[in-house]
Amino acid sequence: MQKCKKCNTQFSWSTIYKSFWWGYKPIECENCNAEHRIIVRGRLIFVSLTILPMLVFGFFLFTL
Repeated sequence: MQKCKKCNTQFSWSTIYKSFWWGYKPIECENCNAEHRIIVRGRLIFVSLTILPMLVFGFFLFTL
């Protein structure tokens, strides 16, 4: 979901990222005011790209 499904306006990464950090708040299109919700697959991708690298780095840091 990087574009509005209604008017095809591109969402900025900062808007998407802020939505994730604020409890998966729905994203509102700036052009047509349509509301878009973050799906479960997007939540899992976000967690895997933010938390898992920290865990792997911490694991290797403590094993040295």
